[in-house]
Amino acid sequence: MKIELKTTNHAVSHEDDFDSYCYELLLLGWTLRGKEPWHEQQLGDWIKIKGPNVIFDFEFDLPKGTQHWLLCLHQRVAKDNKASENMADRAMQIREAGTLLKADLTLLKERGEKAGSNEVVKNEKKEEKERVKARRERG
Repeated sequence: MKIELKTTNHAVSHEDDFDSYCYELLLLGWTLRGKEPWHEQQLGDWIKIKGPNVIFDFEFDLPKGTQHWLLCLHQRVAKDNKASENMADRAMQIREAGTLLKADLTLLKERGEKAGSNEVVKNEKKEEKERVKARRERG
C-alpha cells in the first residue's frame, strides 16, 4: 500500500519553543478469523514549522490474508527534533478505512454510485431538539 503525504499547512506551535513536527502513519489490519489484528507504523522526518512544504512517500506491505485496514495519522511537535511528551501537543486522526474483500468492495462501489447519482436531496427544516433544563445548586 503506497501513501503520498503532502504538507500544505504546517503545524501551529502554541508555544514558542517548538520548531518542528513529524507525522507517523499507523496502519491497523485484520486478517482471517481467529488471527490477531496487526499494526505497522512508519515515522516521517522532522519538518521545520517555518520551512517549505514537503512530500512523503510511505509504503506498507500488507500481510497475506489481510481483509480490512484502518489508516491513522499521528502528528507530534518538537524542539530540536526532540518530541514533546505532553499529550496536548499531539494529534491523531483516522484518515481512511478499507477492505480487500470482493463482496465488500462491490457493496462500497454500489453505495458510491448511489452517492454520486443526480438524486435531488431536499433541504428539510430540522426540528429543534428538546434541551435538558438546568437547576440551581442548593446550599
